[in-house]
Amino acid sequence: MMQVGVQMVDASTGKVSFYSQKGLQALKFYADFADPLSPNYAWDDSIGNSIDAFAQGKTAMAFLYSSQLPAVRARNPLLMPNVGVLPLPQFNQDSSANLASFWAMAVSNRVSNYAAAWNFINFAATDRSAASSYVSSTGNPPALRSLISDYRQNSSLKVFVSQALIATDWPVPDDRKVRTIFDNMIESYLKDKLSADNILKTAQEEVASIIKR
Repeated sequence: MMQVGVQMVDASTGKVSFYSQKGLQALKFYADFADPLSPNYAWDDSIGNSIDAFAQGKTAMAFLYSSQLPAVRARNPLLMPNVGVLPLPQFNQDSSANLASFWAMAVSNRVSNYAAAWNFINFAATDRSAASSYVSSTGNPPALRSLISDYRQNSSLKVFVSQALIATDWPVPDDRKVRTIFDNMIESYLKDKLSADNILKTAQEEVASIIKR
């Protein structure tokens, strides 16, 4: 949706706003690959989890984050030497968009020494040495912008590093619930394409209701 220019949440009002013609276009395009009547048909439920399918050689490609590569390696160690990593395909090369994946650190208001905890978070998030150690130990690209240039030539990270500069996100109120809403939206559309408009509108209303709560 973001690749075709959908504004997931209105910046001025804070309201969910993916119910639109562009949003409908994105839904139809995405679901097209799971429609047996479509010339783009390439996937159905029998293929299973994308990571498992890719590791088993059932699919030629998979959309993964760098943090998911170890899961592929664990399932099929012999596959990894023959796996290439390329940037995420874009719907429009002139307005590229990648969905960021990150975890934020927080401190409970119930801890006694919260100042020390916040100092550690500040250190871990902004110190170049700490960030470099994180990259070395996890194999994930750096989140610290000042480190990105250091890994542009790294064979295993350069693709992810380059995409980090155009990565975006939207204020998802509850990741698991929103994923379920979008899954249900796609499945409903595949069962009843004539109700696409109502299906998309219902999904927006459900996401909006989570934000209100």
